[in-house]
Amino acid sequence: MKVLKNIEQIMLLIFTVFVSLIILTALFFNIQKFQKPDIAKYAQIRIEEPAGIEQIAQSYAQPELKDRFIEETTKINSLRAQDYVANCTLIIPIFE
Repeated sequence: MKVLKNIEQIMLLIFTVFVSLIILTALFFNIQKFQKPDIAKYAQIRIEEPAGIEQIAQSYAQPELKDRFIEETTKINSLRAQDYVANCTLIIPIFE
């Protein structure tokens, strides 16, 4: 009985190590999905016609970075996501 208990504990340990290695391997190969892209530089754009930040993001941001673009643009320019802008210059992030 004691031998079976030891074998059971060893098998559980091996299984735990195996699952841990699989998880670590998956994280290692998908690390970019978990990291925010860096901002390479900023650019100034002139907005003549009234436009919302969403519209600006559609024009200037990559689709997968749209939310991050809106977040950074509103923070840099002291705007809210629902604000409309016109006849002004905005600073926008350019991602790597």
